[in-house]
Amino acid sequence: MNLNKIFYGTVLSAILMGVFSLYAWFQLPEGAMVPVHWNIDGDIDGYASKTWGLFLIPLITLGLGGLLKALPYLEPRRKHLEKSPKLIGATWIGVGLVMWVVQISTVGTALGWAIDLFLLLSIAIGLMMMLIGNYAAKSQSMFLVGFRTPWTLSSETVWIKTHRLFGRLFMIGGIIMIVGPFIFPGPRAFFYLIMATVMV
Repeated sequence: MNLNKIFYGTVLSAILMGVFSLYAWFQLPEGAMVPVHWNIDGDIDGYASKTWGLFLIPLITLGLGGLLKALPYLEPRRKHLEKSPKLIGATWIGVGLVMWVVQISTVGTALGWAIDLFLLLSIAIGLMMMLIGNYAAKSQSMFLVGFRTPWTLSSETVWIKTHRLFGRLFMIGGIIMIVGPFIFPGPRAFFYLIMATVMV
């Protein structure tokens, strides 16, 4: 997987999100409000206009594609970046999965679908963590991607060993995020679960 394929995949994903939003646009009445924020108890406490609410996530996803395209020009260790496409790809796929969950939950809720946002989000974040964790050790030192400290950036050996540990922790954290909601259901439990997992 090279950076160009990841870029075009991101753009395609944004277009498909836009098509989904366009479908919802014609289903919703004029002046309809779209939910864009849920509080810790799972209640919707923020709304946006139909246009802004439906097309915000596709636009953000498109912006992520632009950021990806710019990465090689922003990264001082461009060769290392180009030799680490699996980590970049895993990160972008994971982030894209989370964006799709948010998009489906936002648009679906506006259309009246019964969606458990926090369950889907927890699973998506867990899968993202596992994807990143799996490929973390298969990367080279970079300033823009990865676990960056003065020590990891000054030694490839330290980078690899650090990312091996980082990868294992992310894999474990991902499993916890996927299994956790089935043991401790509910939006408040999701909040505590993700805070504890990420902090560890």
